[in-house]
Amino acid sequence: MHYIESLRTDYIKSMEILHGRSSLSSTATRKSKVREILIDRDFKALSRWATRDRAPLRILTMLLFDDDPLVHWRAVEGIGKTALQEALDNPEKVRKQIRNYLWMMNDESGALCHRAPEAIGEILANVPEFLPEFGRILPNFLWEEPFERGTRWAMYRLVTTQLESMEMYERCIGDLLKSLENEDDIIRGYSMLILGALDDDEVGPDIEFPEFKPAKVPYYDYHSGELKEVTVA
Repeated sequence: MHYIESLRTDYIKSMEILHGRSSLSSTATRKSKVREILIDRDFKALSRWATRDRAPLRILTMLLFDDDPLVHWRAVEGIGKTALQEALDNPEKVRKQIRNYLWMMNDESGALCHRAPEAIGEILANVPEFLPEFGRILPNFLWEEPFERGTRWAMYRLVTTQLESMEMYERCIGDLLKSLENEDDIIRGYSMLILGALDDDEVGPDIEFPEFKPAKVPYYDYHSGELKEVTVA
């Protein structure tokens, strides 16, 4: 209870800063500018903007709610890069932002953010010093609606960027294998990505995988910056 209350306090403070100290027009202008930067995928421009802006991670968080799927995927990517930049000067600000995302995965927050797991995973991929503290929390949301997809993507992102997380998530192999029977194509697809990345002895030729439908699953390519579709099969 103390931890949840602490998350709530951090979140309220950040929202007061965001909405109380800046006009709505100023916030909208900043958000629009960053959206253009993300569309161009110009991370040099993003870095320059983040250096000048007093709350870059909060503006990027707003774009997690964007209607364009490519924009909110690039917002996730931008959050990771900006968090790395912020952590060099003030790692505590980044820690508080992660805690805010955890609060935004709570019904009581009043601002449920479906993309919060991906944002957390991207921060941890870029700022691994926080992985021991927050990486172990992500599997708690493997079966928590509406975060099942995002949690799996975050775990996949981590096992492909941070070796430490592989051992951390090996305990989830049972849940991931169970996920292969899920009706949700994306849950199945992202679970398969994690299992393939873990390359654990328990995931071998003796496992009978279900036959997959030729369903399309969104996949963000960090090399090209494009949102692609791949089949589960």
